[in-house]
Amino acid sequence: MTNVTKPKRLITHSGGNDGENPGKNDRRIRAGYFFRVLLLFLLGVGLATLHVALSFFAREYELERLALQRRTESLFREKQWLEVERRLVTEQLAVRERACRELELVEVKRIQCETGMVPEALVEKYRGAGTGTQLASVSAQSPTSLAFWQDMIEQIAAVTKVQAASAPEGSESNPMP
Repeated sequence: MTNVTKPKRLITHSGGNDGENPGKNDRRIRAGYFFRVLLLFLLGVGLATLHVALSFFAREYELERLALQRRTESLFREKQWLEVERRLVTEQLAVRERACRELELVEVKRIQCETGMVPEALVEKYRGAGTGTQLASVSAQSPTSLAFWQDMIEQIAAVTKVQAASAPEGSESNPMP
């Protein structure tokens, strides 16, 4: 037996090399390239879209971070201010010193104090006057308690502010001799 080899057929431009449908392989090759190019194009468009979307999200988060940072700084300053205010109010000695220094109050012995009573009919008459201010009331607290002094200082400060606001310009701030 002799080995006889068949001569190889030449591939023509139509792509047919085995005698079946000429150009069939050529269409497959073109379709393969088309789908590869289409896939690469869609991948590029998808990546570009993702890049733009991530840029917007990053900017949005940066703006939100800055707003939260400003809010945090504001709350931190407010917290520090409130701590200082709390310390001033809660320390009994500081309250007494503040009353003496700022409001020029003088500590009076209990024997020297006089208690004045307002008739109930007069209280009821002016209670509905609509002035927007609260009427002073007799407190059941002991004059040695911290809450009593805090209430007194607040009431005196409120009266002083009202008097200062209603005083005409050029008049004395303290009308009492």
